[in-house]
Amino acid sequence: MSLPISIIFTTRNNSENYYNLKLDVIKDENTLLIIFKKFYPKTLSADDITAVKRIFTLVGNHTLTITIIANMMKKQRISAQNMVEKLESRIQSGIGNQNDINNMISSIFEMSNISDKEKAILQNMTLVPLFGISTETFFDYCKLDSYESIDDLIS
Repeated sequence: MSLPISIIFTTRNNSENYYNLKLDVIKDENTLLIIFKKFYPKTLSADDITAVKRIFTLVGNHTLTITIIANMMKKQRISAQNMVEKLESRIQSGIGNQNDINNMISSIFEMSNISDKEKAILQNMTLVPLFGISTETFFDYCKLDSYESIDDLIS
């Protein structure tokens, strides 16, 4: 799958004994804005909201991507307008393909100013349930030598 990970565990059950639920993309901008604001608590102007809605379009309304972007904008103090410019530039250059979510998420990680080690940690974080997992367990899972490298990323 050309992802920067070693293995993905997933379950699928095609048995007729189970109800299959098909999940669709959230298209309602107000719902996506609520999700975005949970991770980016800064007050948004009307221009900011317009830019954030453009971000939604650029990433295909993918909620994980939206939360990653919101967190990155908060941590790195990137304005919504600047994020739109960065995303559009990457998409135009063919680096971030909005139809390929894995490519888009990798592209967003590449835009951040975090180290390669921190990128690897974040990529691993997307594969484990972070609610209910202890810092120590995740630390052991990543085989890290210092808790400092994950404390800020976890928060």
